[in-house]
Amino acid sequence: MLRQIKPFTAEYIDDCAWLFLEVFNSEPWNEKWTFANAVLALQQILNTPNFIGFIWQEDMILGFVLGCCEPTDTGKRFFLKEICVKNNQQRQGIGSQLLSYLTQYLVEIDVKLIYLLTRKNSNAEFFYSKQGFVQSSIMTMMVKHL
Repeated sequence: MLRQIKPFTAEYIDDCAWLFLEVFNSEPWNEKWTFANAVLALQQILNTPNFIGFIWQEDMILGFVLGCCEPTDTGKRFFLKEICVKNNQQRQGIGSQLLSYLTQYLVEIDVKLIYLLTRKNSNAEFFYSKQGFVQSSIMTMMVKHL
């Protein structure tokens, strides 16, 4: 079984959309993604300017990480849009290794900061905390439902 981290390209959209459905339509997220909407979401991220993404592949795709670089007044930052690991493969280091690989790549291209949005008090928040992420002292996310 050969493990590979490879750049995310359009050829992986369908497989990653199925993985996205499996993960986010189950506990703890319980979202209601359709395959078509998952494909559209992943295509949109892929087509964002300055996109960067990687897949973790063994016999099949077991995980991926996606986002884009953005310019700021102090240099480049990276918006981590999605990280996803197959349900039965979680807590085995795939997500940590994908994030580590991404981080090393971002350091090489002189990115100064990674930011993301996730659900409060969730396993995802705990995962990111273990990876060195902290809550911003100067920013918060606010929403208005329409």
